[in-house]
Amino acid sequence: GGYQDQLAERSKQLAETQQAKAELANQMDDLQVKMTEVQERLNVELSTKEKAAQECHEQHGGYQDQLAERSKQLAETQQAKAELANQMDDLQVKMTEVQERLNVELSTKEKAAQECHEQHGGYQDQL
Repeated sequence: GGYQDQLAERSKQLAETQQAKAELANQMDDLQVKMTEVQERLNVELSTKEKAAQECHEQHGGYQDQLAERSKQLAETQQAKAELANQMDDLQVKMTEVQERLNVELSTKEKAAQECHEQHGGYQDQL
């Protein structure tokens, strides 16, 4: 009867939400990897900049341009890191929303299953 369709619809919704959650989780993983790479690049650039500064100080002058170049690189990497951090935040928010939707859909599905069972005991097997 009527509850059967409702149940099928809820199962479909649930599957879609779980799929969305899995995709978000993958995106999170990708971002984590990128974040790690950017952080490593940042560490390298910072230490290279310090080394250049040291040499610049020792040699007086010639390395000044190198230092400027390294500072520019560093700023770009820090910018990239900030953007990744923002993407992470956005994904965290989406993840929370999807998780909440999942919780709602799960409980609604259970409720529908319960009602279905009470109204027509015979559908138990299909659950």
